[in-house]
Amino acid sequence: RNLRSLQTKEIEQLIHQGCICNSFDGVNVQSGVHSWVKVYIVDSQDVEISLQKINRCVFRTFADDSSHFFQFLLDGCEKWYINNIEINEGNVNSFMSGAIIIEGFSNRRFTLPTKTPFWLEELKYQDVGLLDSTIEGDSWLGLNSLVLKSAILRGVHLFPEAGLIRCAAVGGGTDKKQWEHIYLTLGPENDVSKSSRHIVVNGEMSYSKVCEQAFVADQLLKVEDIKRVRATEIAGAVLIDCSEVKSCTIGHVSQTSIVSTAPPKVLIKSCRLHSTTIKSDTPTMQNTTHNSTILEDSSLTQCIIHFPCVVGPSCSLHNVIMFDQSSVKDGAYLADAVLGPDSGIAQGECHHSLVGPFVGFHHQSLLIATCWPLGRGNIGYGAMIGANHSGRANDQECLAGEGCFFGLGSAVKFPFHCLLSPYSIFAAGCVLLPQRVAFPFSLVSSPDKPLSEAEGLSPALAAIKPAWVLTSNAYFLERAMQKFASRRKSTVYRTDLPVFRPSIMDMVQDARDRLLIAQSSAGRKWWTEKEVHGLGKCVLARDDVAAAVTGYGELLTRYGLHGLLFYLTREMSSGRPASATSMDLSCLAEVFGRHELPLDSVQQYVLSDLQQMEIPHKEMTSNERESLSTDYLKGLLLSDSHIDSVLAHQLTVLKSELFLSSLGESSGREGMSGGDQGVLLDVLLERLIGLESKYARLVESCKRKDIVRAEAVVEEFAYRHRRVEVKDGEGDGDVVSGDSVVKGAYARVEGIKSLTKLLLSFYSSMDVMPMVRFH
Repeated sequence: RNLRSLQTKEIEQLIHQGCICNSFDGVNVQSGVHSWVKVYIVDSQDVEISLQKINRCVFRTFADDSSHFFQFLLDGCEKWYINNIEINEGNVNSFMSGAIIIEGFSNRRFTLPTKTPFWLEELKYQDVGLLDSTIEGDSWLGLNSLVLKSAILRGVHLFPEAGLIRCAAVGGGTDKKQWEHIYLTLGPENDVSKSSRHIVVNGEMSYSKVCEQAFVADQLLKVEDIKRVRATEIAGAVLIDCSEVKSCTIGHVSQTSIVSTAPPKVLIKSCRLHSTTIKSDTPTMQNTTHNSTILEDSSLTQCIIHFPCVVGPSCSLHNVIMFDQSSVKDGAYLADAVLGPDSGIAQGECHHSLVGPFVGFHHQSLLIATCWPLGRGNIGYGAMIGANHSGRANDQECLAGEGCFFGLGSAVKFPFHCLLSPYSIFAAGCVLLPQRVAFPFSLVSSPDKPLSEAEGLSPALAAIKPAWVLTSNAYFLERAMQKFASRRKSTVYRTDLPVFRPSIMDMVQDARDRLLIAQSSAGRKWWTEKEVHGLGKCVLARDDVAAAVTGYGELLTRYGLHGLLFYLTREMSSGRPASATSMDLSCLAEVFGRHELPLDSVQQYVLSDLQQMEIPHKEMTSNERESLSTDYLKGLLLSDSHIDSVLAHQLTVLKSELFLSSLGESSGREGMSGGDQGVLLDVLLERLIGLESKYARLVESCKRKDIVRAEAVVEEFAYRHRRVEVKDGEGDGDVVSGDSVVKGAYARVEGIKSLTKLLLSFYSSMDVMPMVRFH
């Protein structure tokens, strides 16, 4: 009968009857009913097939005992003929038995990927076919596939349009564990205290679900170990010069259409793959031009590679899951690791670690037993995150905060916790003792002056400057904000979450409140963890407290005023202007949803933000886009103010800051105190313009200091850079003013000024200025 005519119910009946049945989405072969093992050349409907493409090949089939005989069958096409074909009896004890199915080949060339690398140019004029290869039992070659000079194919399911070129050993195998899942051990390697984070992952799990297993013990996926035979399935992929491919699933194997014209999306060259799943494009990526590439001399064992990713050359991966748009390059070594979307590792070593999105790790560095779920940070050359100080394998771990930067040659001793210190910099050469640091946007470095043991300070302590990134390195922060938006490639996850979002602002608010308490104690030169919680093994100098309180306070005020500005602009543009006399921030926050109090558990902060990464970005409606000014939509929002819960949080923070300002308990709020009546709207808007202008000047100042320092050291630096700037036709030769990051900061100021002018003109036309109440 026609092998393609079997329906799903008939297939299930054959399986229930105990027949040996190989199913390939409509290509179903019953082999064993008459104790035969068969080779099928299958007639594909409505496709003109030529079997002259099969030359110089050996077919081996296997039976359970020597009494079985072998049959070579041509299915319904007498005009076909085959040249130089051998059918040999193979090892009768092999676990691989069953049919060899060949769908046939059209008279056309092999389909190349959209972006063809140079090492596939040799296939530019290659016809589809089965040439100079050995095919063994339980294999299926799809329509118009290409098998060229491949030694042994056993238990291979090659879907239509896929290719195998000069591969040595491709086939299935027996796995000890259920092959759809891989088992990872994150955190401590020497699990004496049973504190390792054991997780079980499969190809269908999202990034947040993987992280949830790592942080919530009862979320571990229960999987029963099953010993089973796994065939190698290859769809939408080209493999060339691979030494071994065993028990792998490569490509989007659910695409089983009879005629496929889609170009390959997975390109693999000169690699060894074992028990690995390499996914191809999903339905949401059908129009993408990206390819997943696995390059020379790379070895992958028990890995899950999402689409699209890049591995190689000369990389080694064992028990690794890579999410979309991640990369492992230049001889990197990964074991028991999770690599988040848009992250990259090159040259370094990473194991027992969870690396979040947008992490840059491109040097000879070490990352061991680290959970970095929110990522977005960098690791400098020679950094050692996992310094062993106990004389044995790490039995502790590091919990790294979002956006943290570990400088050149820094050494982190375990246990280390900086989840509550996002966007902090750990300076070059700094040795960090086991500790918990909880001050966002900080600088941790060696002390400027030697610490005196007479004052009760250990020389091993580091110095911390809270809010230093906000007050002295704004360029670093502004560049990060622009980079996340411009370099995001992932289409599955929102890796460009705003830096200033509710979870991080709660951390800032908590850190500022602790510093206010410290500031109230007179007569102290230094503070340590004993006096201020969250300092860890660091010392805080009195001179740095006032600057930190100001930096945190100004950021909180900016964040809240941005929310108020968005609310007023939206209401004015929609024809529903806010009250012309007064506005109560408490009532407004209630309208947009009650903001939950700061979460008690750090892991709840992490899991909440991870869930936001998976929620599709709520774009503004067309009416909102038309009503708001064009300038405002060019990146002026510090946060997702168009989401009601975020807007409610911004207004709540603003209410708190205005209240503290009225009590005189926080610096950095000059000109906003309005007593019990509140603050006039024009005063608040002018304050926002002042804060944004100050921030933009800080961004420019940081860049200018770098330029001045370079000019003082390297004489030709100024000539080269300014010559390029003038050549590009931008500015007057000042490399600082032409910098894209600096221009972005000033563009935000101009946008806010234009919106403020519109709002003030609107209320002036009504001859009234609203009072913003916060009591």
